[in-house]
Amino acid sequence: MGWDFATNESLSKDDMVNEILSSYSRYGTILANSVRGNHLWFVYTDTKSNQPCILLALLKKDSGCWGYKIMDETEGPYYYDCPKKFLKLQPVVYNKNAKTWRESVLSKTTVKPNNTMTSNKGFSKKDVLAFQKMCAQLRG
Repeated sequence: MGWDFATNESLSKDDMVNEILSSYSRYGTILANSVRGNHLWFVYTDTKSNQPCILLALLKKDSGCWGYKIMDETEGPYYYDCPKKFLKLQPVVYNKNAKTWRESVLSKTTVKPNNTMTSNKGFSKKDVLAFQKMCAQLRG
């Protein structure tokens, strides 16, 4: 799927987030949401299936307008900063891609605000900080 962009340059990132959540709320229930950088994560239950699913809205600004691209956990997105508590809102997973993605979310290294680090992959704190610096430089 492609990107959808607003045509109104005065629409802020927060407005875009609210618009996405409002749109999904018309057809189901938003159980939780969190914005992490330009990632809007939310747990959504539609009224038909009544089964929660984790969705990611990638957010980006282009030509002065905010846009988004939605994907769900069954697509196995290559983004792993989803709040781990969201995984507990729907503990039973029937889709292979979603299961693999969830395992990746749980295994990724995290650096907490006080610079303590948790990992089961054996990365050093120095490696993680160097990677974060590189990512920040790439984002501009």
